[in-house]
Amino acid sequence: MNEFFEEAMNFNVIRLEKIRQNMEGLSRERGRIVDLLDGHTSMGHVFTTLEIESFHREDAEYARQFHTQQEDFRDLLFRLRAEGSPEIAEWVGIHKDALKKILAEPRRIGFGFLQVFRRVLIFRYPNFGDPFMHGVRMKVAGATLQEWDKLLKGEVDFIMINNYFLRDYDKKMRRWLRRAEMTGFDK
Repeated sequence: MNEFFEEAMNFNVIRLEKIRQNMEGLSRERGRIVDLLDGHTSMGHVFTTLEIESFHREDAEYARQFHTQQEDFRDLLFRLRAEGSPEIAEWVGIHKDALKKILAEPRRIGFGFLQVFRRVLIFRYPNFGDPFMHGVRMKVAGATLQEWDKLLKGEVDFIMINNYFLRDYDKKMRRWLRRAEMTGFDK
């Protein structure tokens, strides 16, 4: 596919990605709360009992929303599979194409004077100038590609994108969804 943004302007494909991204966002928010609660004493701040209770209520609400979204997502996947719809394969294909582009990336080597900025570059471009980081990025992309194959076979029903090693892929999918919603195909 050329630029996959234009390829799939189908209601159910957009709906699948929208629900997946909503679930991903809820899962990340729950992770943020766990990180806050786990690290609250190590960061020098001790939360009050009221703050901790508030975090637990917030976490419970995110969990409830996640499970509601998950049920909707599984129902949609089940319905589309039962109908023999090509929309799941189309949606998975969009993700697989993006991952194949990542797997085809050449390893980039940084120059000596750039090593000062290495951490900034790696934060912004995870595979820049560090062969180890590039290797990890390739492994994560390969594992994610395998997960999408499993989703296509019906073995899994939800995939989170690693937004550290695959930040560009994550942003690309979010941009794709925003563009699809702006064109009115989400109605």
